[in-house]
Amino acid sequence: FHLCVRCDFVAQFSRLATMEHVVLLAFKKNTTASSIQSILDGIVGLKDKIPGIIDISTGCSFTARHKGYTHCLVARLKDKASLEVYQNHVAHLDLLKELAVHVENVL
Repeated sequence: FHLCVRCDFVAQFSRLATMEHVVLLAFKKNTTASSIQSILDGIVGLKDKIPGIIDISTGCSFTARHKGYTHCLVARLKDKASLEVYQNHVAHLDLLKELAVHVENVL
């Protein structure tokens, strides 16, 4: 799920618009709280490893309406090109391998 911030203002210059990368995570029932925290820390740590990340944060749902998606991440990226760098960066790919072990669904 990706949002282009300020697209109405810079539609003709989309490469200049910041991007919001939003991911919802549904952890497997047997995933421990410490494993979840380790993964969330790893997600936040991507900011120091991948160029183009302006900010990245994680959080957990506090309502019963989450439909199993208990955690999320929001990454603000410099531009659309930074999203491609992020998605193909070895640090991100390594994290995806760890997520595959602990996550039931991703949106």
